[in-house]
Amino acid sequence: MQILRTPSEMQQFVRDARRRGSTIGFVPTMGAFHEGHLSLMRRAASENDVAVVSLFAFRPRKMLPLLPWAVVACLVGLVLSGGSISAISQLTGNGDQASTEGRTSDYEAVVPDLLTHPAFGRGYGTLDSIKVDTYRIFDNEYLGELYQVGVIGLLAFLALIVAPVILARKVVRSENPFRGPPALAAAAGIIAFAVAASLYDILTFPQAPYLFLFLAAMCITAASEEHVASIPARLVSHRARVRGQHRPGERRPVANVT
Repeated sequence: MQILRTPSEMQQFVRDARRRGSTIGFVPTMGAFHEGHLSLMRRAASENDVAVVSLFAFRPRKMLPLLPWAVVACLVGLVLSGGSISAISQLTGNGDQASTEGRTSDYEAVVPDLLTHPAFGRGYGTLDSIKVDTYRIFDNEYLGELYQVGVIGLLAFLALIVAPVILARKVVRSENPFRGPPALAAAAGIIAFAVAASLYDILTFPQAPYLFLFLAAMCITAASEEHVASIPARLVSHRARVRGQHRPGERRPVANVT
């Protein structure tokens, strides 16, 4: 098996194979081989003189130089699609702000409740959407958590969001092609969840916390390390002593239970 790491090496390999008159079977993959990949590899090897398997992987740190180009591409896309510009102007213009003002007006009204129960809040579930006469729509999950579970509950909620990102930071910055990209995508999704939590009461939508927990599990799994279970030394020495008490081929006594 020959491993080619650069495009120039691959081009030279193909030229040499064609010069010899060899047929080439190509199997493109993204890594993480499964039985489908293996069957294609076997077929390519049986039907051709040479079988080539591509393993595409990118490293997050090497993708950072492309970020400015991505921003430019987004701006060009907005310019080319005129409807997007008008939609943004409607969102940021001086249109009807009654909905926004109606929600932010509750911020001052909730201050006495926050000062009365600063540590643990009024209690989880006190923001009952069924009671329309007392329910306040904050459009801010952090403020809602502060209202219900106080400063302690808000800190726990923030820790729940930040912890998976911190755990995945090391593997995201690594050059592991199998763990790095999924960890980066999951961490980005969690950051998006954190931003969205400041824009509306995100936990009232059941899909949002389910998706967050799934992304957190991805970060934790990508950052985890596999450890081979080892037998304690005292247990190993005990087993050695037990084996030494009997000679090879000798029958061990069996206790009769009556």
